[in-house]
Amino acid sequence: MERSDEWEIQYWNLNEMTHNQLRISRILKCLGEFGLEKYKRPLIEHIAREIWLNQQLGQLRTALLLYWVGVVIDDTQRSLFPLLPLQLTSRRD
Repeated sequence: MERSDEWEIQYWNLNEMTHNQLRISRILKCLGEFGLEKYKRPLIEHIAREIWLNQQLGQLRTALLLYWVGVVIDDTQRSLFPLLPLQLTSRRD
């Protein structure tokens, strides 16, 4: 997963318009309902990289940690997420 050419305006919208967080929540839930669980992790990891590594999307931090990680059904994958911020910030330094 990578940024589009118009990422700056899209990220501003995502970061500033909180209703978009509900959309991400619904997307993650739908992925699970339709048997596409494997696509949740790349989306969550991309958002995490943008928050902690690229210093973008900071307004999504709470939703990511408190809710979106919890919708990953696979216990093994979900257990890796709490370590992600630490791993990303150590890469940045």
